[in-house]
Amino acid sequence: MAYRDEVYWIERNSIAIAALDRTATSIANEFTGPSTGTVTVFAVKLDSDFDSGTGAGKIGPAESPSIPSEFHEALTYKVLERLYAQNPATIQVAGYWGGKFQASINEARKYANTGRDGVAAKIKGMDY
Repeated sequence: MAYRDEVYWIERNSIAIAALDRTATSIANEFTGPSTGTVTVFAVKLDSDFDSGTGAGKIGPAESPSIPSEFHEALTYKVLERLYAQNPATIQVAGYWGGKFQASINEARKYANTGRDGVAAKIKGMDY
């Protein structure tokens, strides 16, 4: 089995990339930074929690979440769904807001899986 000389690992919310140095000056095959090339990282970013005060590392009333602005209303839809679901007399209204939230989630997933040029990502199969 052939092994690649490049490695990566994830530790403490960071990614490290290294290459095995097989030169004669290397002591016991040390790892160094990659020599050339491009690294593309596909990741999911988690946002900070909302806080009505000024909690450290939290999103306050004067700040916006890091999701695209066209999906900010989805957060409001979920809040309205939960508020209306607390009262049995308004449970049908909660279903309406839940549907609007789910439609926003579906639209956000479509946005996330589409390149910014409007074309969906294509996966090319490879034989092993």
